[in-house]
Amino acid sequence: MRYKAVITSLALGLTLPFLGFKNAEAIQNLKTPTKSPSSVIKVRSTEKPIIQPSLIAKKPQGKWAHVSFANNIIEKHRKKYDIPGMSVAIAKNGKIIYANGFGLKNLGKKIKASKLTRYRLASVSKPVTAILAMEMREKGRPGKKLLLNRNIRTYLPKTLPAHHKYRVRDLLSHQSGVRHYKKGKDATKNVKKHYVRSQDALNLFIKDKLVAKPGSKYSYSTHGYTVLAAAIEKISGRTFFEYTSSRFRSWGLKDLSPELAQLNQRNRSQIYKSENGKNKLSKRDDLSWKYAGGGYQSSVVDLANLGIKLINGEILNQKSLDLMWSRQKTNNGKTTRYGLGWSIGRDEDGRKIVAHSGAQNGAASYWRIYPNDKVVVVILSNKRGHKARNLGAYLGRVAVTGSTAKPIN
Repeated sequence: MRYKAVITSLALGLTLPFLGFKNAEAIQNLKTPTKSPSSVIKVRSTEKPIIQPSLIAKKPQGKWAHVSFANNIIEKHRKKYDIPGMSVAIAKNGKIIYANGFGLKNLGKKIKASKLTRYRLASVSKPVTAILAMEMREKGRPGKKLLLNRNIRTYLPKTLPAHHKYRVRDLLSHQSGVRHYKKGKDATKNVKKHYVRSQDALNLFIKDKLVAKPGSKYSYSTHGYTVLAAAIEKISGRTFFEYTSSRFRSWGLKDLSPELAQLNQRNRSQIYKSENGKNKLSKRDDLSWKYAGGGYQSSVVDLANLGIKLINGEILNQKSLDLMWSRQKTNNGKTTRYGLGWSIGRDEDGRKIVAHSGAQNGAASYWRIYPNDKVVVVILSNKRGHKARNLGAYLGRVAVTGSTAKPIN
């Protein structure tokens, strides 16, 4: 009944304050950048503006000294990759210093994108789910905690087949062995059914063999996060949609939510694809089967504010943040580039970065945080196929250092 109430509220237009390795939706590894000329974004502070003012919000948020420069390179990026619409937000020292929309969120009706436009997060959903999991570990009542080193069968004893024996930590760090998408025949291709519970979506893949022994290697898996969502449902006694809605509301976020494909929600962007060299409206597929790993939507402002709250310790304590933002090791002691829901790395100047990228039908996304420098960068868009990470890295460095002259890869 609670699920139906949520659906009804959204249908009436009410605001509910919700809470790329070898595949299109995977994260790009963060590495210490190289100096290869072919891999850098060559942007000079002396370049003449190429922006079209009519496609950019008139009053970007904040009084940042580099607003005009940011407008210029973002619009240049949008035009280069022929992106219908995108939005960017940057926060520093606890405040949003820049938030703006570019292009259109609806080509047919010529509706401009804004800082409040909602886009699909794709795999940027994973760090959001990691925050939920770490919060349940840290703040859950006795018997209601999600413990990192606990075998997943503790929470789903009758749900998973016998060969699913791995820890919660393994799911978060992509070491469970649960498969990702398959080439060829795959039950998770073109899923048309709406799943009220993540537990029910497990049947799409749980009978398949594990691709590796748990803990033996890094193996990216969106499905592993669906297993995690099922465990959260079991512990909370609520559907994943209900639980996340409640938690996002408690965090003070209005635009972050699991996506409901069948509803035309407030400020939501249309989704687009390239077809014969032109941008075409894409059919909105139902993402309920993978909410935790690739099914959220948000505005850049909400994700920027979530980043601020993390840095300020408003959601998780420092111990939880250190756990989440530390590279994990395999059973043989090999250190991966991934933490718990986040890619962990350093920029060319040695600054720590935690980040995630995403891409799926109608979206490319990037979320980058400099924990020690208290900077957050968010890039969301309504078409896949562009290098959001490169743009985010450049904007992040400008925000941290104030320098616009030096390119970054």
